[in-house]
Amino acid sequence: MFARTGQSSYRSDVIASLSAVVNSGTYNGRALALARELAAYVIAADVIDLKNFDVALDTSFRAKIRSLLTTSTSGGPGSLIECHEDRPNNWGMHCGASRAAVAAYLGDTTALARVAQVFKGWLGDRSSYSGFS
Repeated sequence: MFARTGQSSYRSDVIASLSAVVNSGTYNGRALALARELAAYVIAADVIDLKNFDVALDTSFRAKIRSLLTTSTSGGPGSLIECHEDRPNNWGMHCGASRAAVAAYLGDTTALARVAQVFKGWLGDRSSYSGFS
């Protein structure tokens, strides 16, 4: 809503949510649950131009989202990246979407290329990627 209306209260709500993510401590849950939420936070940070609005929070947010890619998850694959590269299903594609959002936000073209490579395998290009189980 901030991008559409310019109302600072909407951006303040996003800032509060991003701060909560940064200060949330160690993630404890399934890869799917993390993947379903992470991309939305990353996109919200980009839409409000966090990197220029609050440099300190952006620095902390970048560190947090980078760490969430490899944070241990329970009840399935061991991390967001592992889930994306192992599961050719709902779980894997949610993890891939969040992984792509993080890579784009961080400007990590190598990670983004890997996400694309795995996605091509999911689409059937086994010469691109075939590491699913």
